[in-house]
Amino acid sequence: VLFPQRYGEITIEPFEVTCQVSIQSGYQRNLWGQQVPGYKNVNVTVKSKQKKITVKPLPEDKPLHYTGAVGSLSMTANLNKTSAKTNDAITLRIKINGSGNLKLIDPLTVKFPHDFEVYDPKIINNLTTNENGVSGSKTFEYLIIPRHAGEFNIPTVSLRVMLSRQDSN
Repeated sequence: VLFPQRYGEITIEPFEVTCQVSIQSGYQRNLWGQQVPGYKNVNVTVKSKQKKITVKPLPEDKPLHYTGAVGSLSMTANLNKTSAKTNDAITLRIKINGSGNLKLIDPLTVKFPHDFEVYDPKIINNLTTNENGVSGSKTFEYLIIPRHAGEFNIPTVSLRVMLSRQDSN
């Protein structure tokens, strides 16, 4: 699965691999004296052809604060608790589900209150790659600790995505 990082004509160089293959090499006798096919292992090298692809630029009317995400994605966010004592840890979980370039999505910008101590998010990838592309989920777990008493709001978090389109060409 390829996710181009720039537009224009891109050349994918040939890929070469050497495999060991069993091929029939005459006949031999088994334990019961029966004649059965014999096999030997042979190294075989296969090579793909060079491939050129044309990548179209993203539309000019891309969303404000677009982060590079492309695909069919949805997002949920939740806190493990909405009430805590001063210095008690809270976890904010932001989960992005769907199909597209999930691996390339960086941690989202969350504007936490200044009275919170915030640690870098733990990133959990639960991704599957097959002939249809990459799908699954990417979760960001932010450990936050309120250092003062009070009522605080965490503003809405946004993920700007370009919807992927299948092109008939």
